[in-house]
Amino acid sequence: MLIIIVMKIKDTITIPALAFCLFCSIQSYSQILIGPPTDTPQLSAALEIKSDSGGLLIPNIALELVSNEVVAPLISFPADGLLIFHDGTNGSGGSSGLPRGLWYYDEVAAGSGKWLIYSRVGSIYSSSLDNFGEMYEATAMGAGSSLTIYNTHSVAWNSAGAGYLGPGFELLENVNVLSEIGSTITADQLYITTTSAYYTVDVSATLVTGTSANIVTGQLFVNDVAIPGVFFRHAFQTAGEYVNCSTNGIVVINQYDKIDFRFKTNSALESILIEHMNLKLNKIGEYN
Repeated sequence: MLIIIVMKIKDTITIPALAFCLFCSIQSYSQILIGPPTDTPQLSAALEIKSDSGGLLIPNIALELVSNEVVAPLISFPADGLLIFHDGTNGSGGSSGLPRGLWYYDEVAAGSGKWLIYSRVGSIYSSSLDNFGEMYEATAMGAGSSLTIYNTHSVAWNSAGAGYLGPGFELLENVNVLSEIGSTITADQLYITTTSAYYTVDVSATLVTGTSANIVTGQLFVNDVAIPGVFFRHAFQTAGEYVNCSTNGIVVINQYDKIDFRFKTNSALESILIEHMNLKLNKIGEYN
């Protein structure tokens, strides 16, 4: 059986009438077309809406950020694939800090389900704060943080502070990690709890050398493994020289990966002062 609901401008379909039509369609495995009576719905569509002057209005539901997790306080048991609109405010009327737009619930994301913003074009994410994680040098301007580095293995940056951390990002401080020679060192890390994806990585640092003729290499590490394409290398000419270094790239980061940044020098024992440093991750696309 085919059910056609005819709408004219300013006509209103009551909820009981629409519910009755939906009930009938379910019972008879038919299709529903809301539109002109002369049209027929597409065979693959359970519900089709045709209009030249109106659109489909998705319910506006408040979302909030609680302990770096997006929650919908008024929805107790969101169904997998549930679609809502969030206007950027929370239930109290103030700003929630979450991007305005269409959101959907993914029951298997992060192992226990989570709200995700639907902001993709093809397989690419738009740049939004929920896709963003950052750690930066936490010392005051002009103070810096001293780091002793070696030529035998990389030493990790371990004086970072948390910048903006969207859902799925955490800052881990003073974590014991393994160096290339198997020794234990400490590092500050970005911990990724969201699903696997492509990320842009941007690193910038202002470094001061303790001695002259000192060649310093900085490199991104993921789970204690160096990422070859994301590094910088600079030869300091004089002691006390201030140098701005940067690197960037695109990497695949999987769920529960840990990211940190490490330094190495060409001589046995050197010191550098990290005057400024910033490491940013931005999710740009899905990885299957």
